[in-house]
Amino acid sequence: MCDQALSLVCPPARPGRACPGSCLGRKGGTSMPKRTRVVIGGVDTHGRTHHAAAIDQQGRLLGDRGFAADRGGYRQLLGWLGRHGHLDAVGSKALAATALA
Repeated sequence: MCDQALSLVCPPARPGRACPGSCLGRKGGTSMPKRTRVVIGGVDTHGRTHHAAAIDQQGRLLGDRGFAADRGGYRQLLGWLGRHGHLDAVGSKALAATALA
């Protein structure tokens, strides 16, 4: 019997047999859960624009882009970073006069 509270993956009921799909909380599937890429963002702030970059855990550049330095631009920036994967951290290079609000 599987203990769903302790694990998403449960041991086979008998050697050589996979656990039933209901044990994994989804119908008919015994595949591994989908892995999500971890993303780290960096932002260089300026008076009217901010430039952001997204990297993965291995330091590979996933993309870079500029955004307006206003409320809508901040929302777009965070949404853009999040579309690359699970946003783990964001660092900012900022002067006091241009820091993110």
